[in-house]
This record gives sequence, structure tokens and C-alpha cells, in this order.
Amino acid sequence: MVVIALGFVLIPYLCGRAEEQSPKLPEDGWWIRYSYTDKQEADGQVRQVPEFTQKVTYSLVGTVMEDGEKCRWVELKIQTTLRGEDDVNFLKFLVPEKDLMENEQPLDKLKRAWGNSSKRGLRELKLGHDIKSESKFLRIFPGVRQKYERINQERIVDYQKGRLTMPHARNLKVTMPINVINAGGTQKTVNWTSIIETTVWFDQVTSPVIAAERIQTKDYEKQKLILSREENIVIEDIGSDAKSSLPEIN
Repeated sequence: MVVIALGFVLIPYLCGRAEEQSPKLPEDGWWIRYSYTDKQEADGQVRQVPEFTQKVTYSLVGTVMEDGEKCRWVELKIQTTLRGEDDVNFLKFLVPEKDLMENEQPLDKLKRAWGNSSKRGLRELKLGHDIKSESKFLRIFPGVRQKYERINQERIVDYQKGRLTMPHARNLKVTMPINVINAGGTQKTVNWTSIIETTVWFDQVTSPVIAAERIQTKDYEKQKLILSREENIVIEDIGSDAKSSLPEIN
């Protein structure tokens, strides 16, 4: 089950200043780990996803020149526990560095991708629509938030190396129609509207990637609220000794 749904700068500055300076991606070996939580409310009742926890680790594990562009290998380790059962999935993308920093759809120029899971084993992922539509997997990078607006909204996060106090955030709200949902393993035609508000916080410690993200989704049928959902992704730890868990396939 995959949900999802995240360099160090030595001179301190406010997070808004950090983005203005367009800091570079850190060197290979850098990694950051996030925890993920999901809370839903339907018909006035809060529903916690049953016995569900997830940790996602992003790592930079290689740099190559491809078609005249500097590209980075980005690897994800997705650890999920659901009803007491553990599952681990790996994804590995080769993406132009410029697209990670500037492109709202960083997988538009994806070069290669690999996956490894207990159920399907090691496999090369196809470069078609299924992969390119999954830019959400790289949403921690600056390119995805090009249209986000800067707002004054503080968030304090404690993680394994200390505390981050972030006075500013970036925010984006979108409204989209929902025509089909999956209900009990079958598809159901509906006429709903979904309002999705995403807020991200960042700090010089984690720059240029985010330190935390909150996604609030509300689904309406006409004017009636059907379902609300809040997802939170928060930094747990960060380091510089990452190695690829997948074969060195370049």
C-alpha cells in the first residue's frame, strides 16, 4: 500500500528568504525521513485509519549526465504498517535536477524509474502516464510548489535533532469535480466537488525541501459535506549517509 499522500544551509535566514535564494539540492548521500498520519471524518464521525502508520524516507543516491542534463537519482523508502502487518516499498527515479527545482510536474522529463516490493519484486517502471502522473511522490521538492502563495502561519516541529520554528508557510487551494469513486471494490458514479488545501512549511535546516505538509480535503455533494480528510507529513530525522537500497542500475 502506497499513500502518499518532503541540503543544508549554514547561514541562518527566514524560510521566505530561503526560497528567494533558490538554494541548491544537497550532495548525494543526503536523506530525510517523514512520518505520515491520516484522519478522516464522515457524517460527523472522526475515523482514524485503523492501526495505520507510515514513514517515508527520501534519499539522493546518485548523479549522472543524461542527454546533456545533470540528473539526480531520488530514492523513496515507504514503510507502512496496517493492522499489524509491515510492508516496505522502494521507488527510484532519475530526474533532471532543474525539474526537481523548477517544474510543477517534475516527472515530465523522467529518464528512468525502478521499483521494488515484497509482492512484485524488482522491476523497471514504465515511463508512460502511470508514472508521469505521480509527481506527488516528489512533492517535497521546490518545483511542485511554484504556484503556492506565501502566508503567515507558524508551525513548530520537534524532530530527532531538535526543534524547528517556522513563522511562514506556502499555501495552495484547488477545487475539482469528482465523477467516480471506488466503493466496496466497485466504481460508483457521483457528482461531488472536492476542495483541497495544501500548506507546506520549510526551514533552513531542511531547505530546499519542506519540513512539514498538511493536506485538507473536503468533498461536497451539492452543499452537503460528505467527507473531510486531513493528512500530515512531518520531518522525523535528516542525515547525509544514504546509500541506495536498489541495485546500482544507471
